Amino acid sequence: MRSTARELSIRYVPLGESVALTVPLTMTLSKNAQHAMGQGRMYLRDEAVAARDAIGWELKNALQGRVVQPRRKVWLDLFVQRADLKSDPINVLDAVADAVKGVIGVDDRWFAVAQLDLELVRDQAPFVRIRIWQDAGP
Repeated sequence: MRSTARELSIRYVPLGESVALTVPLTMTLSKNAQHAMGQGRMYLRDEAVAARDAIGWELKNALQGRVVQPRRKVWLDLFVQRADLKSDPINVLDAVADAVKGVIGVDDRWFAVAQLDLELVRDQAPFVRIRIWQDAGP
């Protein structure tokens, strides 16, 4: 049975000390497709802002009041499932990192990539599974 992007709604599942989200993959989650030129300047497309905000709101819900410590490494684990190679997963990682940074308030220079995986599946709706966590500190 085929899933559509509409059926694949954003959801989260707390996994121990990590938080996981699954979001539909759209071209606006690629850093290359987020910007446009207009009136002599570059701007962020409305669709890109909406995609980033959707991840942000769901991440806030998933954190459920957990406090993310500043100046401590934040781990990102992304699994990208898509039907083609029109955009590479690195650009998706960059856009997701921007969304995460906006929610948790930790500068992305503190981010570490635990895993970035890609799977090509032509007969299913594309999605991105995002998992974040932070090492326990003193």
